[in-house]
Formats: sequence, C-alpha cells, structure tokens
Amino acid sequence: MKIVNRIFNNILVALAIVIVVGLLNYILLSIFSFLGYRAFIFSYILIIGGLIIFYKLTSILKEKGWTILSFGLNFIFWATEQILIELEYGKTIFYQDEKISAIFVMVLGAFLFAFNKSILDEIMILFGAKIKDKMLIIKILRRKKPVANRVDGSARN
Repeated sequence: MKIVNRIFNNILVALAIVIVVGLLNYILLSIFSFLGYRAFIFSYILIIGGLIIFYKLTSILKEKGWTILSFGLNFIFWATEQILIELEYGKTIFYQDEKISAIFVMVLGAFLFAFNKSILDEIMILFGAKIKDKMLIIKILRRKKPVANRVDGSARN
C-alpha cells in the first residue's frame, strides 16, 4: 500500500509542478518572444528547475548518491520515452492540434517522470538504499500550523 501511495503522491506533485512550470513558461515566452528561438532558454531552465524541485519534494532515498543516480537514470528514461511516444503517435491529434498538444505533452511528461521515479526508487531500495520516513512534501503538508493567540477575558488586568 505504501508503494501505491508514493506513486500517487509523486504523480500529484508532478502535475502541480507541471501546471506552475507551464504557466511560467507561457508567460515568459510571451514576454520575451522578441528573442526568437533564444527565448526557449527559459523553457529549458524551467523544466530542469521543475524536475529538481520535484525530486527534492518527493525523494525518499537518504543518500544523495542514490538520489543523483535515480535522477540521472530517470531523466534519460523520461526523454527516451517521450521521443519514442512522439515518433509512434506524432501524427495523432494529441501532437498535431495546437491547443491539445502542449497540455498533452506536459501531462504525459509529468506522468512518465513521476512513474519512472517511483519504479527507480523501488529498484534502488531493492539494491540496499536506505529510505526516509516520509517525503518532504508530506512533511510540509502535515506540519502543525501555529495557533494564534486567543483574545479572551481571562488575561485582563
């Protein structure tokens, strides 16, 4: 059951990051469109930054070496899968329609990256990687929020 929860959490975090990165990318490309193809540097920076943030929030591996290995392998698998899928289904509406293709590619990329990460984490655990108790995103979401001071009549002089 923990594996299913981790996969689900990874996919949700990936989709949230994709929405933010996609919106920022759209805004930056519209602002800096005068740069031509050089404006795509913002896209690459946002994508790499989003992937690093995703790994920081969802990593369950204690050692940095395992995490870096997992990230590198995941990046290679993710890029290869996207290329193979586009080669096979590149002529479908998902890749040809201007409105659908951007959303489809971002959601597919998020799903592939999150699912690959989950599989790689489990493989790394099988090879002896030590794991943390919880993902950073779970710790952030479940932290106790401070309670504001109450104003009541008991403290009056």
